[in-house]
Amino acid sequence: MKWLTLFSLIPGLALLFIQCFPQDSSEGETVTVASSEYVLPFPVGNQYLVTQANNSPWSSWSHSESAFNGVFRYAYDFDMPVGTILTAAKEGTVVYIVEIYSDGDITLGHENVLVVDHGDGTYSRYIHIKKEGALVSVGVAVQKGDTIALSGNTGRTLNQPHLHFDVVKPMAGQLPDITSQSIFVSFRNSTAFPNELKRGTKYMALNYKQIH
Repeated sequence: MKWLTLFSLIPGLALLFIQCFPQDSSEGETVTVASSEYVLPFPVGNQYLVTQANNSPWSSWSHSESAFNGVFRYAYDFDMPVGTILTAAKEGTVVYIVEIYSDGDITLGHENVLVVDHGDGTYSRYIHIKKEGALVSVGVAVQKGDTIALSGNTGRTLNQPHLHFDVVKPMAGQLPDITSQSIFVSFRNSTAFPNELKRGTKYMALNYKQIH
């Protein structure tokens, strides 16, 4: 059974950002980590251009500190043709799927989405996926690198097909929704590791099984 989330139950909910969130780093700051459990959300050997990275310097961009109360400030956009294979960035359980909106329907609030619960209080979100683009069902356990969905062009994409990927950590006891604050993650199988990916750069997914 596939659950409908707030994305589909209340179209346009993205307009209702009424909650303020604490900001934990300055605009454009690079956050470094010693290790990461995440890998790029596409198959090893493939490479895609980052069109939005963390902390966009332009307030009109959705990943800026000011846009949408900064909830997407640690998200990434990967430029991808409709139908591109998406893979699990970390092991977990699929908990939400919305896949009812058609590609080319770029109405805000009509984002198809797949969400994976990592069991540690964090969730990864794959947004703008293709209509009927989920290749797994709610309740399915996935491993890092498993194929889970196809990218699309749904919701607020400005008609530029891409994957919006982020990791969120809702308040304890709450499930993620459109207002959940994104958190910083790095990707162990990218050349940028342990730093953030940069806008305007293509990154290839390296073979993470050979990385120690």
